[in-house]
Amino acid sequence: MGLLYSTKSLAKTSPVLTSSSLSSFSVSMSKVTIVLTDLGGIQKEVPSLGKPVLVMRDTIERLEALASGTVHLVGIDYDKIMLEVCILLDDGVAYEKMYHAVNPYGTDKFIVALQMCLLKRFFKDGKICKSKFRI
Repeated sequence: MGLLYSTKSLAKTSPVLTSSSLSSFSVSMSKVTIVLTDLGGIQKEVPSLGKPVLVMRDTIERLEALASGTVHLVGIDYDKIMLEVCILLDDGVAYEKMYHAVNPYGTDKFIVALQMCLLKRFFKDGKICKSKFRI
């Protein structure tokens, strides 16, 4: 358990997060309890792992994540950030609410369903059914 903290400025100066460490970042995300960030992409990706995301900005471009409850906009005030972190760490109901919030960006269930649909439509007996393709 732990917290993962990422910001645009840290990405440039700290080994905590760099674009070349994407796989280690994904592993880190899966092990933490809460993610604190000001990066837009993280706001979109982390909810797929069921991790609460606290966005340390005054505005948010991912309004659908805010509306679904997968992220909370906590601003840049230290006291407000710490209050939200403490609430999530101390209040199991508040944590579970964010943990189980429906990801507005979907889940891997869509990809699996799409794969099955394509397999049924375009493959038969392990061979491509060329007659089903229209260009």
